[in-house]
Amino acid sequence: MPITAIIEEVRDFSSFIALEKEWNSLVERGQDDSIFLRHEWFKCWWEAYGEGKELLILLIKDNEKLIGISPLMISKDRFRGFPIKKISFIENDETPRSSIIYINDRDEIVEAIISYVVQKVKAWNILILNKISVDSESYAMIQKVCQEKKIAFLNKTSWKSPFLKIETDWDTFYKNTSQRLKKRLRYNNNQLKKLGSIEGSQVEGGEKDLEDIFMIGQSSWKNKIKKSISSTQENRKFFSSLTTTAKTKGWLYVWMMKANGKPIAFEYDLQYKGKVYALRSEFDEQYASNSPGAVLESDIIKNLFQNGFKEYDMGGSADEYKKHWTTDIREHANILVFNNGLYSKLMVFLEGTIIPYIKRKNLFQRFKKT
Repeated sequence: MPITAIIEEVRDFSSFIALEKEWNSLVERGQDDSIFLRHEWFKCWWEAYGEGKELLILLIKDNEKLIGISPLMISKDRFRGFPIKKISFIENDETPRSSIIYINDRDEIVEAIISYVVQKVKAWNILILNKISVDSESYAMIQKVCQEKKIAFLNKTSWKSPFLKIETDWDTFYKNTSQRLKKRLRYNNNQLKKLGSIEGSQVEGGEKDLEDIFMIGQSSWKNKIKKSISSTQENRKFFSSLTTTAKTKGWLYVWMMKANGKPIAFEYDLQYKGKVYALRSEFDEQYASNSPGAVLESDIIKNLFQNGFKEYDMGGSADEYKKHWTTDIREHANILVFNNGLYSKLMVFLEGTIIPYIKRKNLFQRFKKT
């Protein structure tokens, strides 16, 4: 049945806060009941990373009834070295995946959103929709709408996120894992035991636990490239706020490894409706040869099997060590939508023609050699 879509903009934080109950109700009834689409997630995110950005949340209504939400923001950025004004999902590297929120009538909702941004929102260059699951209906519909309306867009591969389905008991699962994995686990455990007294356990996420997590982050290899959980004040604020919220909601699922009482590794996860989502895992670099992160992960996976969880989303990219546990992968993509201005057309030509040509010819590598 056709809908009469009316779109309202939410531009200020207080108006966003007032939407919590209605927002979460839509997520829970929607096509993708994801913890990363809930109001609480965006609240924590915006309070930590929102400085210098503008909210552009689009509410799609049919006869005053909320049927869709597009959680967008406006910010200034650079694209291939060129300054741009972009519209994007409310996300960054801490966000595992993004999407439009809706119940039904997805075709009309996606069309209404794209048309609104193109026709009504002024002075932007690129609409960047990152980390959309390629299996989602939104992914197909955004491209379909752009094609039908002759709106320039590009589809770029994003990350591949491994996940482990939990369908048996632990003993059965472990028995069927490869000999290579079993051998590796024995080796890792033996290396770790060389440190002395070892304890890997779930923690409550109290103030001392957060201090330990941030301390491990400061000692991790990720801190050298400013990518650890504690590299920036924004990261610290986000995970502090998220921890408080997740504890209240019963979502927090954080594990820590200690050697002789000293915290040396952690994994920061969230649990939601039978699934566990890995957000961060880091270890003290001086213990790299003892593999504390790998041992901690095996402890976590065993616990998931023993406590009735349905799935473990391992997060991030399909690193080699994750492939030892599962071959199931969720692919994600970034969709770049361009307005009709000359500057944006230059971006389309650059990204769609020049950059692929350079990559095909390996010109980047040739330039480095010279």
